[in-house]
Amino acid sequence: MKQVMVSAYEGRHHKVNCINRMMHEVNMGKQLRNWVLMGLFCALCLGAGAWAHRNVASLSAWLMGGHWHHVTVRSGDTLLSIFKRHHWSRTAIYQMMQLKPVHIALKALKPGQQLSVLARKSAILALHIPVNATETWVIMREADHFTARRHTQDDQTVFKHQQFTIAHTLYGSAHTAHVPATLVAQLVQTLQDRIDFDHSVHSGDTVALAYQTPQSIAQGDARLLDATFCHQSRCHRSIRFTDDQGVTGYYTPKGFSVQPAFDRTPLDHFRISSSFSKSRWHPIFHRWHAHSGVDLAAPMGTAVHSTGAGRVVYSGAQGGYGRVVILQHGARYRTVYAHLSKIASVALRSGRHVARGQVIGYVGQTGIATGPHCHYEFRINGEAVNPMRVHLPKRHRLVGQQRVQFQKMVKRLDARMTA
Repeated sequence: MKQVMVSAYEGRHHKVNCINRMMHEVNMGKQLRNWVLMGLFCALCLGAGAWAHRNVASLSAWLMGGHWHHVTVRSGDTLLSIFKRHHWSRTAIYQMMQLKPVHIALKALKPGQQLSVLARKSAILALHIPVNATETWVIMREADHFTARRHTQDDQTVFKHQQFTIAHTLYGSAHTAHVPATLVAQLVQTLQDRIDFDHSVHSGDTVALAYQTPQSIAQGDARLLDATFCHQSRCHRSIRFTDDQGVTGYYTPKGFSVQPAFDRTPLDHFRISSSFSKSRWHPIFHRWHAHSGVDLAAPMGTAVHSTGAGRVVYSGAQGGYGRVVILQHGARYRTVYAHLSKIASVALRSGRHVARGQVIGYVGQTGIATGPHCHYEFRINGEAVNPMRVHLPKRHRLVGQQRVQFQKMVKRLDARMTA
C-alpha cells in the first residue's frame, strides 16, 4: 500500500514538473516573441528615421500638406505675375507686403533668381527669396499671417555628396542609392540640354552629386550644388553659383553657363499640333509643303514670351502668318512667333528691345490657321531649323569678380568632396 502511494505521488510530481516545464517553455516563447517583435519595431523605427533624415524636406512638406515648387524669375516678372501663372492665391502677396524687409526684397526681384514656394493647392505656406550667395529670406505662414526671418545658408544646412552607377534607370538607381528624387529632378533640369535623359542614359553611366539638405521645415528642399554625369566615357559637370545680386545659375568648371541663351519654346503649357518638317501635308492647301517651324496649340489668349533677349525686326500682319512678331538675336539667330491674337505693347514697333521671357503677344488664330496656336520658328543665318532639336547656344560666361568668387567656391567644393 505504501509503495502504491509513493508511485502515485511520483506520478503526480512528474506531471507537475512536466506542466511547469511546459509553462516555462511557453513563457520563454512569449519572451522570445516579444523580443523579436521589439527588434522588428526598432528596426522599423531606425529605417523610418533614416528615410526621414534623407527626405526631411519631402516629409516636412507632406506634414504641412504642401509641395515645394522652384520658380526661376523671368524678365518683367513680378510676384503677382508668378503667382498668377501658377494659380496661387494673390491674397498672400498683400499679407507678405506688410513685412517691410520682404516688401523691399519682392520689389527687387531679378531675372534668374530662383524662388522656392511651398504651396498647398492655391494656398501659400512658405516662400524663400535669395538675397545673395549665402543669405535667404524665409517667409512662413503662421495661422492668419506671415513671418520673415533672414537665414544664413551654411548655418542651416548639411553638406552631403554621393556617387552611384546606373543599373537600369536613372530614378531607380538613385532610389536604390538613397538619393532624394528632388535632386534627380534638379540634375535632369540642369543638364537636359547636354544629355538626352529619355534615350541616351545607359547602364554603367555614373552620377556624382554634392548637395545641401535642410534641417527644418522652413528650409525647403535639398539643393543641388554640384553634379557630374559620366556618359559613355564623357563627363558633364554642372556647378551652382549665386552672385551678389541673388541671381542663380549652373556653370561648367571654367565658368561657362550650362543653360542655353534661349528657352526651348515660347509657351509654358502647350500641345504640339504640327512638328517641324521638310515636307508635310498642308491641312488647308491639301498639298505637300515644308513646315519651317513647330505649331504649339494652346487656349486662345495664352501668353507668348520671347525665347531669348533680342530686337524686334518685324511686328504686324504678314500674309498666312497673320499677326506675327520677328526678333533678331545678335548676328546669327532669329525667331518667329505667328498667328497671334494680339501683340503686346513692348513688341509693337520695330527696333524695340525685349528681354528673354518677356511677353510679346498672345496665342490666336490669325492668318491661315485651323485652330488657336503659336507657330514658332528658329532660324540660324536665315535657315529654319527644328526648334525642338536644335542645339541651343549657351548663355554668358562669368567674368571679373564673379568669376573669381566662382573659382574660389569650386575649390571649396572640391576640398569638401575629397575630405
